[in-house]
Amino acid sequence: MKNSFPPHRKRILHFDEVGEFHELTFSCFRRLPLLTEDKLREDLSRTIDRATERHGWRLAAFVFMPEHVHLLVYPIRPSSKVADLLFAMKRPFSYRAKQYFTETKTELLESLFVRQRPGVQTFRF
Repeated sequence: MKNSFPPHRKRILHFDEVGEFHELTFSCFRRLPLLTEDKLREDLSRTIDRATERHGWRLAAFVFMPEHVHLLVYPIRPSSKVADLLFAMKRPFSYRAKQYFTETKTELLESLFVRQRPGVQTFRF
C-alpha cells in the first residue's frame, strides 16, 4: 500500500541575530551536480555579491561544491533578514541558470521541471 502523505520537506528556522555570523548552506534541486560549469559559478558569485550588498550583508567566506553552496555572512544592518537574502540570491540565479541550460540544451533540463498541477510546471534549481 502506498503512503498517501506528501513528501517530507525540511522546515528551516532562520535566526536573524544582529552581530552574529550566519553559516548558510543550500543545495541544488535533488542534490544534482548543477554547479560544475564555470559560467554558472561566476553567475552565482555575481548574484551573491548583488544580494549581500542590496540586503545589508557582508560575505566572509564561501565554498561552491557541485551540488551545494556554503556561505558565511554577517549582517551589517539590524533589519537584515536571512530569508530575504536567500530569496535575493536563489531566485535571480535560478532564472539565469534556466536560461543557460535552455541555451546549451543540457540533458538535465527536463529533470529540473516539476509538475505542480495539470498544465503547470515549475523550474527548480
